[in-house]
Amino acid sequence: MRLTTTAEALKQARKAGGKSQMDMAAEMDITRRTVQHWENGESEPTVSQLMAWIRTAGENPVPYLIALAYPDRDIIDGLDDEGIAKGYETISRNLSARDKKSLYYIFGGDHGSDPHCVIQLILTHLHTPLWDRVGSAQHIMADYELNKAIGRIPETGFNPDLAMINEAIKQAIKSTMEGKNDYTLEAPQEPKNRDNKILVRYKKL
Repeated sequence: MRLTTTAEALKQARKAGGKSQMDMAAEMDITRRTVQHWENGESEPTVSQLMAWIRTAGENPVPYLIALAYPDRDIIDGLDDEGIAKGYETISRNLSARDKKSLYYIFGGDHGSDPHCVIQLILTHLHTPLWDRVGSAQHIMADYELNKAIGRIPETGFNPDLAMINEAIKQAIKSTMEGKNDYTLEAPQEPKNRDNKILVRYKKL
């Protein structure tokens, strides 16, 4: 993905999500004239409005933000160590409170696994085809729910969002049946629009 202006990012995200300008205006509770001004480059949204726009379109905002920060580089493979470090700063600033809490548990939780190995295991998982990832997720969920049912998993404040995972598995299965290798998940997070929901698209690396 290569982007040089905010207007390009707005258009690309909207079109990728299959939304019209009227759709975006209605879902973000702004006027169509504002939408047109943003997409024509006559005015620009704030960073929070840009993120809300991309999420409303059904896209992950992080690749767009990184692409805007590095317009002359291909994402992700074209970044050097410095670029990756800056990209990480962008990602960390825009993580939800829930995601920050989950990452904190990976590095500081009393789970018995080396956090660096956990990250490498996740990376390995993401490099496999979506259908294989679905099978792994189903197996892990079955083990988790069984152990929780027999009292082996306590409530710690860091427990996973099982409803989100089950919905992700459902949407991933649907995508694989359609011959795709990514899926779109609608999940409640911090309020971003009048429905207090955002759309996040998770893609294979």
